[in-house]
Amino acid sequence: MSEKTENVNIREIARQAGVSVASVSRALQDSPSKKISAELRTKILQICDEQQYYPNMHTVRMLKNRSNTIALLAPPECIHVESEYDYIDYNLAGVIGGVEKFLSGHSMYVTIASMTENFIANKEYLKFSRGKMVDGFIAWGLTSRDEFIYELIAEGAPLVAVQGGFGKITGSQVNAQDYEGMGRIVEYVVSQGHRRIAYIPALETSFSGVERNRGFADAMSQAGLAPFMVTEETGFNPDVGYAAATRIFREKLKPTCIVAANDYVALGVIKAAGEFHLRIPEDISLTGADGLMLPAQFQLTTYLSPSFQLGVAGAEMLCRIIDNPAMPPENTRLPVRFVPGMTVARI
Repeated sequence: MSEKTENVNIREIARQAGVSVASVSRALQDSPSKKISAELRTKILQICDEQQYYPNMHTVRMLKNRSNTIALLAPPECIHVESEYDYIDYNLAGVIGGVEKFLSGHSMYVTIASMTENFIANKEYLKFSRGKMVDGFIAWGLTSRDEFIYELIAEGAPLVAVQGGFGKITGSQVNAQDYEGMGRIVEYVVSQGHRRIAYIPALETSFSGVERNRGFADAMSQAGLAPFMVTEETGFNPDVGYAAATRIFREKLKPTCIVAANDYVALGVIKAAGEFHLRIPEDISLTGADGLMLPAQFQLTTYLSPSFQLGVAGAEMLCRIIDNPAMPPENTRLPVRFVPGMTVARI
């Protein structure tokens, strides 16, 4: 075992191994080079380990014109939660896990950036791109308000939207089949005898929101029904569900089932029902969407969104774009799974 040299560099490694600097560089490649033998590579790597040497990654990235890092952009309200419910957006967490799982198998990394007002006003996204800090972007939950994204597209930055879409142009995206999922929810509720069905809609500014609202409306129409009511409260968080349900219960409007835009909205409905001493599903039936594990003693009737798989598919698609910038946009939709749950009574 050799004694560690102070301030060791690649030339010192080459000297100790009795090889050229180029041979050391080849030995340190992620994929073994055919230009050096396995035995020589093992010898060089052993010396590097003894000397605690690894090449300066800033230099490597500059030479390769790659950072081996991608940025995942997410709405600030999904990262900085300011609510009495203290909930975590498990859809985003699942996507992050899927992205990291794929990238880790390809010696790449992910950095997470919140699309705050300052982030957009200071054009931090352009600094990421122009400064070669990242090789591409995954934008989660894009809405029609996120017009800054078109600047990145105009720059030619590799970009994939996950659970979101582009309003003005066509771009690569990976989404869940929210339209089909919400349609399946309505079919099930109707099959259980419900006709007085209230709907707490999703935000129309979001792609998944548009799809969920459209799926609900079309499924109701196909069943020959009109909604008992569509609330003025709209969104994806528990406060929306709580406000909508409180108004319904206070005014004694008496739908037999409330279909919520997602499970978080349903969580707010559950809180309001408790305050009015209403039992679910005995007094009021309830459904959600996304298939999240809620802090309740019953399984919500919902559909499971494949968040982890969305992250994997998005990262894989982005890597293909990075390697082939001229490839045409792709549009992938992953299936959801209906979860019958225990919150819809048969009437």
